Amino acid sequence: MRDYNECQAYINHLLAEHRRLHTLLRLASAAINQSGDPHRDASPVDMAKILRHAREELQHHFAEEEGGGCLNEAVSRCPSLSPEAKRIEAEHPGLLYEIDRLITLAEGGAQTVESQVAV
Repeated sequence: MRDYNECQAYINHLLAEHRRLHTLLRLASAAINQSGDPHRDASPVDMAKILRHAREELQHHFAEEEGGGCLNEAVSRCPSLSPEAKRIEAEHPGLLYEIDRLITLAEGGAQTVESQVAV
């Protein structure tokens, strides 16, 4: 078995990346939740922009994980993690689908707002 110190760089990268993504998604969620507040001026266009940015970041992260990133490294060091790594990778398309759905809803709201302004 390899030394824990040898794995430290992978662990630190994984933790930092997940903290960064968690922060990004938390900020997106807060912006969306606050968009209904009468004292906020976030529009559906703003929401779609925030969600598209989050999706791009997630897609990049998933591609890194699936393309020989930390998951493969973890499995190579500890083969018993293989089923869990496969489960995690199998969640990626569904997560991207859900964020795409939210983007579509936000864009639909933008079209509704635009049509009301044009009247």
